Amino acid sequence: MRTARVRPFHSFLTILVSAAAPALGVVPPQDDPLARYEYRHPDLEVRQVYESAAKVPGLDAGATIGLGSPLNGSYLDLRTGRWARLMPVTPLLPGRGVGNALAWDGLGGAASSRSPRGRGRR
Repeated sequence: MRTARVRPFHSFLTILVSAAAPALGVVPPQDDPLARYEYRHPDLEVRQVYESAAKVPGLDAGATIGLGSPLNGSYLDLRTGRWARLMPVTPLLPGRGVGNALAWDGLGGAASSRSPRGRGRR
């Protein structure tokens, strides 16, 4: 009867110790002698400046639509004038999602053996 009570305690103790063991591997950073030479100033921080293409004046809407991304899903990097993010509304890969009529056959290639279509459904 005594072993029946001790076993859950040992199991709990084993789980507790095994969960706490990785914490012993965490080493706090030591004082680095080069740290005193480090200089950081907030004005030298390079920030990302993205603006929605819909808010950029004088931007041709046809450019984003030609890329397959609507104006509200396209972001421009104001520092460089280049596209930062494009969110296409048409599927890029074949699948079974809503509105995805794209097929491997339509892409001009055969389905790979690793694709769900190549394995067959069960």
